[in-house]
Amino acid sequence: MQADIESDTELAEKKYRTVVKLYRYFPHRDYALLKICEILDLKSDWQKLNHETSQAMRIFPMSSYIMRFRFMNITSSIMLNRFEPAMDQCLVIAKSTHDMQVLSEAIFYLAEINRKKTGNSRSYLKNLAELAKGFKNSKIYPSILFKLAEFHRYSGNTDMAYSAYLDITKYFPESPESEIAISMIDKLKIKKPKFVNYIPEQSYIDSTSKIDIEPEKNVQGENSGIYYAVSIGPVSKKWEASRIRKLLKNYPENETIETNFGFTIYVGRFSNTDSALALRIRLAEEFGINGTIVRISEKKQRSYIYRD
Repeated sequence: MQADIESDTELAEKKYRTVVKLYRYFPHRDYALLKICEILDLKSDWQKLNHETSQAMRIFPMSSYIMRFRFMNITSSIMLNRFEPAMDQCLVIAKSTHDMQVLSEAIFYLAEINRKKTGNSRSYLKNLAELAKGFKNSKIYPSILFKLAEFHRYSGNTDMAYSAYLDITKYFPESPESEIAISMIDKLKIKKPKFVNYIPEQSYIDSTSKIDIEPEKNVQGENSGIYYAVSIGPVSKKWEASRIRKLLKNYPENETIETNFGFTIYVGRFSNTDSALALRIRLAEEFGINGTIVRISEKKQRSYIYRD
């Protein structure tokens, strides 16, 4: 397909749209629509992505790309605070797949939706416990343990939080979560924690609150070494991240970080959110890229990134 070799994302999107619109009997229209959705994901254009993935699921229910359409639809719904449709799609995936990796990702998204709706609640912990017990071979397992550690730390259970962080560094030392876990272990050591079982049993889950009425907050560390940047992505393909970086070659301080969910580009280094916001607006106006302002704390040559 000619659009596949187009370096300009705007032109590529137009060409893919031509295929979808005019070539009704072309056997790879679902692929063309997938590429449109990936470009919208690249731009963080959540409104259009939500619309296009909804269309894709309706028009191509038997497509080999259906799970990718569903997951992008979930992501866009969450970003638009449309939690019920996102939850519905997670449940559809959970009921229709036998792939353990796909199932773990669906439940992980379901957990995140629960957290956004109810905070560090009983239903959120139940999701995390299910993931921690049943999906140890999932590629997102370090993220699962990290979320569990954060839950325990937020709940004031130092021993369980420390133990989860420790296992991340022990079994997944190369994961992005390990870097943050090392920092958290250093902070918790002052309380002299001991290693315990941190994967909660049902009795422990039942003892937690149905709804967490306290808003979750990131604890501000030392003022030194803290700055703000604009986060773009994540995008699923490395070449997509490289394409964005080429677009932003005249912008200083941009780098790509790989996580379990893809590649994220961080642009800028500002001492305040106003300057970061000005860059975010400029990126939207110049390239149609909708970024997110993040706070980055640097300590001992490592960076810890917090999404506000």
